[in-house]
Amino acid sequence: MGRCDADAPLVDYRGKTWINDDFTKLQDRVVTGEDSFRLQGKYVECLMVATGYGSKQINAEDYTLGVVKLLNELRGYKRSDILGYRNNSHASIITKNQAPKPHPSKHWISNTEDDSVEFFKNLHLSE
Repeated sequence: MGRCDADAPLVDYRGKTWINDDFTKLQDRVVTGEDSFRLQGKYVECLMVATGYGSKQINAEDYTLGVVKLLNELRGYKRSDILGYRNNSHASIITKNQAPKPHPSKHWISNTEDDSVEFFKNLHLSE
């Protein structure tokens, strides 16, 4: 990861300079959960630009927009079935690869015996 001057103003992916007052104004306008996700996402985007973190894999704006979208989806799962998140297929923000849905024979929620990484990596395979 790159280093940055902690006293320098932050800059987003499009080149707009952000100072503390800009973030405070955004924070004052937070009304919904999505607003707070966007505020946090903008700050992370600026940090990614400042440090170069992840720049070889994805641009900072696309990444943070993807995280905001994912957080909104998770909030929906939380409302309907907080543990149901693992019963669905999700795409990687970075690679866009879609993960397979878990196989119906894999009952991860009632699995009390096997907490290995292999069990969770192979949720999509039949027994």
